[in-house]
Amino acid sequence: MALPAYVPQVDIDAITEEAAVAAIASLRTASVLPDMAVAKGPVEMSYLCTTARATGDEPPLLLLHGFDISSLEYRRLLPYLEAAGLEAYAPCIPGWGFTDTTNLKTVGVEGKRAALLAFHERVLGGRPAIWIGASLGACIALDCYKAKPAAFAGFVNLDPGFFTDAPPAVPAPVGRLLLQKVLSAPEVRESIAKQAYCVKENQSADAIRVGNLHLRRPQWEADSLVWLLGGAYGGIAADVPRLTERPCLTLWGRQDAVIPPSGAVPQLIEALSEADPARAPFRWVETSGHTPHLEQPAVTAAAIVAFVRGDVIGGDGDVSECVAAYKRVQRVKEAAQRAGELLMSKLGELGELALAKGREALERSRR
Repeated sequence: MALPAYVPQVDIDAITEEAAVAAIASLRTASVLPDMAVAKGPVEMSYLCTTARATGDEPPLLLLHGFDISSLEYRRLLPYLEAAGLEAYAPCIPGWGFTDTTNLKTVGVEGKRAALLAFHERVLGGRPAIWIGASLGACIALDCYKAKPAAFAGFVNLDPGFFTDAPPAVPAPVGRLLLQKVLSAPEVRESIAKQAYCVKENQSADAIRVGNLHLRRPQWEADSLVWLLGGAYGGIAADVPRLTERPCLTLWGRQDAVIPPSGAVPQLIEALSEADPARAPFRWVETSGHTPHLEQPAVTAAAIVAFVRGDVIGGDGDVSECVAAYKRVQRVKEAAQRAGELLMSKLGELGELALAKGREALERSRR
């Protein structure tokens, strides 16, 4: 299929990264039929995939990209999964990427869930898969699991956004202003893209162009507005312990500045504390920010392959220092809160005493 016709050829010709050029040329489309409560007809979903097919009881992989990007986010990871012989699919999540949302009644949480589960049924034949989610994609995978656990053989979380507060729902005029002045502004998108990388120079102008191609989709602004008005995946943190119902691997860029591990990793470890560590391994990805699948695709792929095949997963999984630092900070916060509450209580008592004395003085003056 390659890219849809609405993407100008001049934009495509400007891309020079080999992995991106190859991925663009191999984009496919599948017609899926989500639940009619959220769709009025078939939805044409764009996706990338490997040519390998799973053998034996090895599950396929379903990769979900992050917020406001496309399946091209996995352009560097998929070739490594292909070389390892893993069957993998990376759809464009409705509302972002190149999936046509004309026949979806909503691209909110319900629409995304229904379309992805329909894609899983149509393209993967309903086989239990290991769902790999990057950042917000991990939240979307967990939301799909709550609706259909049978579709899941396991999870891989890449710098997941489970504990990131959902953006507040905003009025439509404010949402449009955010889209026009912020989310679609080239300088803002460049700044966000560079923040995601550990080595800023590696987030090239070419890579940024790849990340912006989907903005040409005619429904992008309207779909993004629906998302801004909807409240996203607020409250998903409470469901994180359910990840332990399946084997679950988490990979985290040690230098992530978008979702700093100092706060999020200890919360994840606590949420998964009831799981057998062998079923819920954690590994740091060195010299990586928020996108290990883009910054360190070989390391990320090696960990995924080992996880899928039950082999030893390389890398450092020690989170003790991170957890200890988090607990120290929490103790300081709790102490500060208690001190603040005590101070307010004392101030209240002093206020009541002063008020009582004032009343007494007033009574004496009236005698």
